[in-house]
Amino acid sequence: MKLFNFFSKNVPVYTAFDQGTYFKVAQRFQSEGLRYKVKRVNHGSWAPGSHFSSNDFNGSTFYEFFVKSEEEHKAYQVLSNL
Repeated sequence: MKLFNFFSKNVPVYTAFDQGTYFKVAQRFQSEGLRYKVKRVNHGSWAPGSHFSSNDFNGSTFYEFFVKSEEEHKAYQVLSNL
C-alpha cells in the first residue's frame, strides 16, 4: 500500500540515463529546495556469483525523478535551466 501512495502523490519529471546527469539534476533540485524521490531501475544482466566487468552495466541503469504534483511546475522550471 505504501508504494501505491508514493506513486499517487508524486509525478515523474525527469529520467537520467547516466550517473553524471543524475548527480547534476539531484544537485540542482537540492539547491532549489525541491524535495524529490528517485527510482533506480537496473536492467543489467549480472547475477551473483558470475563474472562481470564494469562494462556489463553501461546503459542498463536509469534514474527516474519524482516530485510532488504541486511542485511539478517548479521542477520543470529548474530542469529548463540545466
